[in-house]
Amino acid sequence: MHFIKTYCDVNDHYKANKSQYQRARRLSGGRRDRESRLTTSEIGTIILCYQWSGFRTFKKYYGHLLEHYRHYFPNLVSYSRFVEIQAKALALLSGFLGSKTGKCTGISFIDSTPLAVCNIKRSASVRVFKGIAAKGKSSKGWFYGFKLHLVVNHHGQPLAAKITPGNVHDLVPVEGLTKRLFGKLFGDKGYLSKNLFESLFQRGIQLFSGIRKTMKNKLIDPINALLMKKRSLIESVYNSLKHTFHVEHSRYRNVTSFFINILAALSAYSVNLNRQAQSLQLI
Repeated sequence: MHFIKTYCDVNDHYKANKSQYQRARRLSGGRRDRESRLTTSEIGTIILCYQWSGFRTFKKYYGHLLEHYRHYFPNLVSYSRFVEIQAKALALLSGFLGSKTGKCTGISFIDSTPLAVCNIKRSASVRVFKGIAAKGKSSKGWFYGFKLHLVVNHHGQPLAAKITPGNVHDLVPVEGLTKRLFGKLFGDKGYLSKNLFESLFQRGIQLFSGIRKTMKNKLIDPINALLMKKRSLIESVYNSLKHTFHVEHSRYRNVTSFFINILAALSAYSVNLNRQAQSLQLI
């Protein structure tokens, strides 16, 4: 499960930015937590390695860790205690993800996917996300939860991501997601907007989106038409995040766990992609 390599990557990142993380923790306020035997880097490593473990639930994974991998983590705490202290790694995982995202290549793809936190029929009884999650509708029907908005380059590397309630329109977070982009941006017809096109064009970004059935189809450059067909790349990214990693499930105990899981899944995907690229370079 890549414990040693992952720990080295996480710990190196933490040491390089330790003062920033400590300052952010002090500014967050709140009551002072009891010190844990596990370091912040160890907590982040355990959470990340869960994404590669193959276990469907974190509880079973942690039980396996306690039984077979205690030699990697001599100060391992109980499962209930780990759930309490995992919030300490939230800022670390956020910064670690930022260090593993790709670079804009001038060709980017944008899309959103629903992250359901429960069955739509049980939405009224869910307390964990009350007032935060919302009902939304996707191509597969209604859901209750959030949306993950993602931008990737033509290598499939994440460039920017944002979580919104399920009822937020796809156009709303685009401005924030494209702050560091340039070149061409491809999306589906959900991103069809004259105002958005003009706004992005002024910033050096050319938006290409699908059209509705009632609209006339205009001829576009063959290269851009071919790139538009490659938009399925981001669908493959979402497929990997949902089926290989654990970006979506309905077993959250608190809101912090939800965001930690999203950050860990995106980080694990980015690290996995980088390792595959390095392996290909060595061949």
